[in-house]
Amino acid sequence: MKQQVPPEHLLVFGVTEGWGPLCHFLGLPEPDEPFPHLNDAVSIKRGLRALRFAGWLFPVIDSALFAWGGM
Repeated sequence: MKQQVPPEHLLVFGVTEGWGPLCHFLGLPEPDEPFPHLNDAVSIKRGLRALRFAGWLFPVIDSALFAWGGM
């Protein structure tokens, strides 16, 4: 598939490369802010903790609502 795209229209980009290659390809200046890294290890661990907590919390709330509604 890459062979069918003219090189001037194709950017093979890895997010670890930051703003440089992307901005150069688009003909735009690099922003002053750092390149966003939303999938870093800290964010992923935080999300997993939230999922585990939700997996424990929702059945408790569901049971409480069922018991309260059954009165």
